[in-house]
Amino acid sequence: DADCRRRAEATVKEFGRLDVLVQSAGVTSFIAHADLDRVTDEDWDRIFGVNLKGAFHCARAVRGPMLHAGGGAIVNVSSIAGVAGVGSSIPYCASKAALNNLTVTLARALAPKIRVNAVAPGFITGRWLEGGLGAGYEPIKKAMEQRAPLQRVCEPEDVAEAILGFVTGSDLVTGQVLVVDGGLLIAG
Repeated sequence: DADCRRRAEATVKEFGRLDVLVQSAGVTSFIAHADLDRVTDEDWDRIFGVNLKGAFHCARAVRGPMLHAGGGAIVNVSSIAGVAGVGSSIPYCASKAALNNLTVTLARALAPKIRVNAVAPGFITGRWLEGGLGAGYEPIKKAMEQRAPLQRVCEPEDVAEAILGFVTGSDLVTGQVLVVDGGLLIAG
């Protein structure tokens, strides 16, 4: 909490105001969902600490500076794991579902001056999944692309565009979780 408040204060000192917070920090443990015994209390604490508590502390830290500036936008980077219950581990899925709920509750609590939304990417290209999936990355990516109605998976740029849309788009949008997954969620 103290670190988040210091960072918010440093931002205001450097730029004179604070208008936008994008919360993209996230951690996981790659643990098969059926392997319940492999999940430790440390996994739960670390994953929820970063993915949920950290997001809350940062949002609380920017509230005052954003209100002082006349308003702002917070965008949380969630995951399809929080909507569909699929992903790297059960604690990760639970943390992202909780982040989606935090998005809605903060949207209520910080309205009308601060909008809070979330982007929930599906399978996304890049080193994070490559590192977690190892040699299985390419075959899984190809299978996801074939299953997706739009025939491709997320690129980091797709997520960035969705975030930017929440920041610069309509000021009537708050409390929303936007799935960015090429249609995988609706593919069944």
